[in-house]
Amino acid sequence: MDVGRLKINLGQLVGSLSAGGKVQAYQDIADRLSRIAGLNGHSWSWRYVASVHSGSVAPGKKFVRVLELLVEEISPRRKQWFYFARYHSLAAVYDKSLKREMITEHMRGLGYKAVSFTRYMALKSKAVRRRK
Repeated sequence: MDVGRLKINLGQLVGSLSAGGKVQAYQDIADRLSRIAGLNGHSWSWRYVASVHSGSVAPGKKFVRVLELLVEEISPRRKQWFYFARYHSLAAVYDKSLKREMITEHMRGLGYKAVSFTRYMALKSKAVRRRK
């Protein structure tokens, strides 16, 4: 997610939650993000979220990943497919979407790259033709 899209997404979240004021909206977003990230003891403050939104502070990688999850409205119980490709092998994993980051990091460590379903199917059909 680039910084421009991140600011737009934060702006939309603040706009939808600003009934109690901007500070309350930033606090609500910070609480949600901290809960999704599993931050115990140390959590993001409303000032950090506001600073990222204004552009005065660059967001960290974890913040960006968690904001993506929040914007996508990932349900912890929902399962989905994840597709990966490596030089001559493919992998498809069906698991809870909340584990997406762990699965992606593990597969990246094994040398796989995350691909879309369309790309996965194209590579799969190419591999089948190659075997014949």
